[in-house]
Formats: sequence, C-alpha cells, structure tokens
Amino acid sequence: EVFQSHRRGELMAELKEVETFAKKATSVDLAALWSRTVAFEDSLGSQHPQASVGVSAALLRSRLCESFGMSAESKVAKQAGSAFAAAIKGPASLERPRKKKRTGGEPSEGQDGRLDLRALFPLSGDGGEAAAKPLHLEVCSGDGEWLCGQALLAPAACWVACELRFDRAARCLQRFALRGLARPDANAGVIAGDASDALTRRLLPASCSHLFVNHPEPPHQTDLETAISSSAPASEAGAQGGGEESTQKKGKGKDKGKGKGKGKGKKGRDAPEPAVAVAADTHLLTPTFLRDACGTVVKAGGTLTICTDSLEYGKWLLNTVASPSLAEVFEDALHGKKSGKEGRLEQVGNFALRTSPPPPEVCGADYAGEAGASYFQRLKKSEQRSRHQEELRYFLCLRRRS
Repeated sequence: EVFQSHRRGELMAELKEVETFAKKATSVDLAALWSRTVAFEDSLGSQHPQASVGVSAALLRSRLCESFGMSAESKVAKQAGSAFAAAIKGPASLERPRKKKRTGGEPSEGQDGRLDLRALFPLSGDGGEAAAKPLHLEVCSGDGEWLCGQALLAPAACWVACELRFDRAARCLQRFALRGLARPDANAGVIAGDASDALTRRLLPASCSHLFVNHPEPPHQTDLETAISSSAPASEAGAQGGGEESTQKKGKGKDKGKGKGKGKGKKGRDAPEPAVAVAADTHLLTPTFLRDACGTVVKAGGTLTICTDSLEYGKWLLNTVASPSLAEVFEDALHGKKSGKEGRLEQVGNFALRTSPPPPEVCGADYAGEAGASYFQRLKKSEQRSRHQEELRYFLCLRRRS
C-alpha cells in the first residue's frame, strides 16, 4: 500500500512536469543530446568483446542507433559519431596516466581508445582560457532525477548518468529534454550499460573528479548476514571484544544507533579484509568493483561518495573500504576536517560512516534540499514513516589516493 501510494504521487508529478513543458513550447535539440549519449552494449546486453579494452567511435555510433532506433546514416547519427571520435583517447591502456601526454591528433571513428566523457561537452571559459569541465559521474542513476537536479544546480561541471537498464536510461534522456538539458551548451549526458565494464574498460582512467553511488541495492539479506557473521571473529579481535557484528545480525534492521552525530560506534578499530561471503552477483559494490572500477576512473584527489538508507549495508561497506586492500586506494575525504565530526555514527580506522551528507565543496554535489532528492529517497522515506522509523541516510565519502 505504501508503494502504490508513493507510485501514484510520482506519476502525478511526472504528468505535471510534462504539462509544464508543453505549456512552455520549448524546442529540444535532440542531436546535441544524442552526442552525449553512450551505449557500450546494445539493448539486448551484447557487449564489445569482454577481453578487449577501449572502444571505437564507430561502435558507439552503431550501438546508439541499435539501442534507440536511429538510422546509422542519418545526419544526427553522423554528428554523434564525430563527437565520439573527438572524445576517443588512445591507446586503449588499462594503466592510470601518470603524466598528461599529447597523442598527436584525434583518432578516427574506426580506432579503438578510451572514451573521455569530458570531451563530449562544451569547454568552460572560466579564467579566460578554455578548459574541459570536471566530470561528475553517477552510477545506478535510475531515471536520472538526482543527477538532473545536480546538473541544473552546478552548470560548471559535466554530469553523466550511468544506468544498466535501457528503459531507465531512456527516462533519463526524457527528463533531460523536459528540463532544458538537451541544449548544445547543456551539461548532462547518459551511459546506457554495465557500470563495471564502462569504468574498468571503456572510460579514460583518472578522468572523473567526483563519482556517486546513491541508494545502491544491498545484497540479499541472507548474504549480508552471512558476510557479517563470517567476519565477526576478526572484527572482534580488532575491536578488543566488541560484538557489533552479532548485534547487526540479530537486530534485523532495528539497530539502536540513531546517528545523532555522537559517534556511538566503535572508534578507530582496524578493519579485516571484507568477507567474501557476499556473492559478486547479488550487489554492485563489491571490493573488486570499488578497487578496480571506481579506483580506475576517479582521478587522484577526486572523490567517491556512497549514500544508502540501509544501516547494516552501510556498516558492511565501511568495513569493506577500511580493509587494507582498499585503504591503499582510498582515504576518508573528511578525516581530520571539522565537518568530518558531523553525524559520525561508526568509525573503522580513519574511515567513518556518517548520517550527515558531505559538504558540496568536498564531494562535488549538494545532497540537501530539492536538488538532492530522488525517487528512491522519497520511497524510502515513505517506508520509514509507515514504520515510524527515523528518516536517515548514511554516507561514505572517500578520496582517491595519488
């Protein structure tokens, strides 16, 4: 009943948005929007060969046409192909660049290379010199509401939504068009496809300034409980007898840590390596994805922000990012800062899980107000209200080490 009521409200809001757009009679430049729409696989899930690295502009143009019903020889498709060719940087190497090197010219549509999403957007003229806008990338974007709000709020950055499901990716495009983000000078784009493949193999390494994962689907509850249980002995040793893992398992979502910023969790304990009991196919944010995908695309000094409504999942992720293998790649972006103490709920080593969103100047996004809203956030709030639970979100904000 809660879901149905929430869904009716969302549909009415969507109809209102369409009505408002129709009254304005605003023209939409779909050609410009298609040039910022990337499909590394077709709508049936067929990908560029997995053993390969990189992508060609010709393949991107072909995938775009196959996925969205566009003629490959149309003017719009050719315009998109030219834009893709200009954004391909070669060679297609897995290594993160240590120094910027000139490639001696842009590759043709047939050449493989890594895609630099920043090159699909107009240059910034700030400071008197043209420069690429910083890339802000959201993984698991749904219908793109959160990213759309951020793009309108922060036009100095280019914002790209990455969504696995093509119906949701199409909804992102619709939302961009309705809200004026289809213009040639607009700052929003879409990746339709698998995030792990895109971040690890297709996108230019170290090209993303800020990466976001909002309300990721947790692993199946049984898998999460197994992982928590299996890591309990090592965690208890690190916490000198702390029984937090068994508390999480028995509490079944009724954890008493209300998150008022007083930091009631265990402070400063070391994290064990994350338990492997959570199957890789039950959720996205595995240690491998965080290290090899997120760690590859985020540049040194850039940030990865994770927002979840699940306290147990948030604590599992905290232990995961604080493990030695991931602590070599990321550090807590708020550690040692005054803002890092706000809403601190649990700490492992120098990493903290917080109930307060990270400041925009650190994470690159504003989680407060309407710009920080999304369908999933409102749904979770409705569920929490119906259960008389406190409406909380849990945040991890990580900085990529050099």
